[in-house]
Amino acid sequence: MMKRHHLFPLAVVIALLAAAPLAAAQDQPGDKPAGPRPIGLQDILAWKSIGSAELSPDGSWFMYVLSPVEGDSEMVLRQVAGDKEHRFPIGEAPRFGSAARTNFSADSKWATFLSYPSSKEMKALRKDRKRVTAKAVLVDLATGEKTEYEQVRGLAFAGDNPGFAAFHRYAPESQEKEKDKWTGSDLILRELATAKEVNIGNVAEYAFDKAGKRLALLIDAQGQVGNGLLLRDMASGTVASLDNDKASYKSLGWTEKGEALAVLKGKDDKAYEDKLWGVLAFDGFLTAKGPRKIVFDPAADKAFPEGMTVSPDRAPEWTESFDAVLFGIHEAKKKEEPPAKKEPGEDKSGSDAAPAAPPKSEPVADEDIPDLVIWHGRDARLQSQQQVQERRDKAFSYLAAYRVAEKKFLRLADDDLRDVSPAPKDRYA
Repeated sequence: MMKRHHLFPLAVVIALLAAAPLAAAQDQPGDKPAGPRPIGLQDILAWKSIGSAELSPDGSWFMYVLSPVEGDSEMVLRQVAGDKEHRFPIGEAPRFGSAARTNFSADSKWATFLSYPSSKEMKALRKDRKRVTAKAVLVDLATGEKTEYEQVRGLAFAGDNPGFAAFHRYAPESQEKEKDKWTGSDLILRELATAKEVNIGNVAEYAFDKAGKRLALLIDAQGQVGNGLLLRDMASGTVASLDNDKASYKSLGWTEKGEALAVLKGKDDKAYEDKLWGVLAFDGFLTAKGPRKIVFDPAADKAFPEGMTVSPDRAPEWTESFDAVLFGIHEAKKKEEPPAKKEPGEDKSGSDAAPAAPPKSEPVADEDIPDLVIWHGRDARLQSQQQVQERRDKAFSYLAAYRVAEKKFLRLADDDLRDVSPAPKDRYA
């Protein structure tokens, strides 16, 4: 588990203490004030800053995280025009990023956020190398009453529909240790007016459309049994299967108004290291006919470049005119063939005995492994730039499209690429 270092706050502390006088007179009872005193370490550590601020849809409530330089943070829900305020301790919470996300319901009556273990508990968890999980807190803004859900990794209200909230739980740790890995876990749907809850199992991803009338679900279960794309009608509670297969599904996304959605679908291939992916898309959700299914399978398209596959690192998306689906493609990595087994007596040493197995070594924690960065004189980019862009380079893909009406695959020109990093060149050629 990665350790947290507070390099920037410590640098500020050192600079401020260096600029302050080395000693200061201490005020004694009855003495006159000695004037402004120098800033001390405790003063700096007591400073608090605001992060993850959000205004409710109707502008009546303001929510933000109040965090010290080090230590536990606090979630503040404050009425803009009135004097009502709710405060909740949220432990050692991140001040920025998706992990610190806050949410208001569409009618501004509810708020939800993530809460983390205290700094003392965090220290113990890191020391024991245990998993750190958050819990979700749902607050009724009128009363300040809260409801908590343990071990939650994601949360959301149902778009413009103020009636529902969803809480996506972590998968059990025992599941992560299984040889046959699957990513699905429990999703709790809560009807806010009645406090009724529904638990949907094996959910890998979920997404409400903008209106909050539909909930799309990707199922990833053990052994890929029952995997597929489900659609739940939030008004009636009925669930329909849009696609099901012994496959993996990921990168679910609705269009802005909920007219269509797209997802990636991948299957294992013994000849390749990773899954081979295709694109699954639906449109027409807002029409009387209902959704239409569009499937793009690279293996069945002669125009698709040989030795490539759809990239799992770029989410598919519809064009604004709904005439094509955009996605990324990259090279498919083939598995290396294992070395041929030697026949008895083939060894030059004349011994048919199998070589001794190497001694087993104790596992080494990630933080105990030293970093080694090698820079080549002909590198076009500096080490620091390569490190920052490493993840982007690994996720590089070429932009492609599938035109729905013509059923035609199209590789787009390099100058048409959007949100895709430049192709890494052979720096040593």
